[in-house]
Amino acid sequence: MAVKKFDIFKHLFVIFIILSIIPVCRAEKNPQDDLPVRTPAVAGSFYPGDSVQLKNMILSFLKEAGKPTVQGKLIALIAPHAGYVYSGGVAAYSYKELIGRDYDTVIILGPSHFAPINGAAVFTNGYYETPLGKIPVNSDMAKKICSSDPPVLDLAKPHFSREHSIEVQLPFLQVTLKKFLIVPILIGQTDENFCKELAKQIFKAAEGTKTLIVASSDMSHYPPYDIANETDKNTLKLIQNFDAHSIHAASQQMMQKYAAMELRTCLCGEQGVITTIYAAKQLGANHADILKYANSGDSSAGDKKTVVGYGAVAFYE
Repeated sequence: MAVKKFDIFKHLFVIFIILSIIPVCRAEKNPQDDLPVRTPAVAGSFYPGDSVQLKNMILSFLKEAGKPTVQGKLIALIAPHAGYVYSGGVAAYSYKELIGRDYDTVIILGPSHFAPINGAAVFTNGYYETPLGKIPVNSDMAKKICSSDPPVLDLAKPHFSREHSIEVQLPFLQVTLKKFLIVPILIGQTDENFCKELAKQIFKAAEGTKTLIVASSDMSHYPPYDIANETDKNTLKLIQNFDAHSIHAASQQMMQKYAAMELRTCLCGEQGVITTIYAAKQLGANHADILKYANSGDSSAGDKKTVVGYGAVAFYE
């Protein structure tokens, strides 16, 4: 019996020696694991939280929008950011233009609906996540855009936690593009001079690269159907003519004219649209096509008494 015990201890000792000399494979920590991840805020409300349902919905929108129509170098887009049941069909007219194209980086300019921002806030490092996966931020380009003085850009990441204006663009990009990086920028209430300076910084950072700019903006808010059509037609004409300078004044005039009709805004992403027009021109855009216009009254989920307008626009050379 003692011999058997000795044999057991002998075998255990041999196993211990073998294990001690065999290199143990340990999972090395990836430095990227420490980078911030902006998790979805409106998945399951603005768009489906299930990845299969989400992708199928976007593919259905794209199929209905038809084939790409823009000929030439596509530089920038305007796309709406409401719930997909209202604006997804319009957004698809912008994003169908990406089919067959390739970009390394997409700069997305969205308004800040919840957090007050002095100038702009840039998410400079980490990932944005949707049900379709994570998208890395182009930190180098983001930091180049932030290097300006003026403007001084607010880098506080908490501004992005609840905001949907950038998030809702991402699943469309994930379906229509292959591998790409993003530069998320939220813009607060600011003036045209700030937009011009920001456009210069975007131009400097994007020049010579395969970069697309997306302005995230809905149009008229809360007037009746016919007033929305009139107001948005006027705004889209200015955008098509690259008349960024006139957009703010024209919006103020229309809101005064139809204040009694509950017209609250003409472009909720006005600063992003103005910035995009200036940046697109500097990057060579000399054409702008209105790809689609509709409002929430055109969807089965809306009514025509109080609507929100949506436009899809492409800027190209």
